[in-house]
Amino acid sequence: MRVPKRWAALGVAAAAVAAVAAVRPGATHGGSDADAVAAQHAYAVARQEFGRLSGGDWPGAWQLWTPDAQRAVPQAEFVRAGARCRPALGVPYVLGGGSRTGTDTFRVSWTHGGTSGSSTLRLTAGQWRFAPDPQTLAGYRPGAGSAARRRGAPCP
Repeated sequence: MRVPKRWAALGVAAAAVAAVAAVRPGATHGGSDADAVAAQHAYAVARQEFGRLSGGDWPGAWQLWTPDAQRAVPQAEFVRAGARCRPALGVPYVLGGGSRTGTDTFRVSWTHGGTSGSSTLRLTAGQWRFAPDPQTLAGYRPGAGSAARRRGAPCP
């Protein structure tokens, strides 16, 4: 039986999201119920962002960015970089602990294959949004090929 490519891709994306969703957030900074709820919401956005990246949903991942990040990197540029120089699709990001680092910031650690790091989310207009670091944003300015090479993604 032959499985259509689009169904296989959806299956890989669903598996990545399920694997990422299985992790839990670490301790929150502060300890109040409001802090705990805010941390859970921020952590949920991080799960969505990394699930979309694992599944190759570049437009969806970009939609979760802060408005400042979206202005710095147009959606078309981000999508072009992802489509042209794909990272390892289907390899889930595994989220580690996360904590509030301020009233409007949350930091979460992650691993992806052999790479690890941490990322920031910001509370913007009442919603948690993914905030790529300045170095990541700068990698997209010269163009898609340059951004992908800086990320270490293979280019055709």
